[in-house]
Amino acid sequence: MLFSDIDAIVEPIIKSYDHYFLVHDEDALCGMLELANEPFIKLPMETSAENMAIWLYSQIKRGGLPITKIELQETESSTIIYEGND
Repeated sequence: MLFSDIDAIVEPIIKSYDHYFLVHDEDALCGMLELANEPFIKLPMETSAENMAIWLYSQIKRGGLPITKIELQETESSTIIYEGND
């Protein structure tokens, strides 16, 4: 698979979350952010690095990329690797 094909699938997914405040849709903070007219994205789970790795994996997989694992680096020393079991 060409890198350009991979980018065509992955880049729009990553960009849709990049530089946004990600909040669990049940968090009371959502109401305050809406009142303040602040940009944020509601997600159906707690936004831990582990959950985000699973979420992004499933989004990318649904986009048509035949991935088997995803690595998400939160900081220099904090990395999560999720290996799909599908």
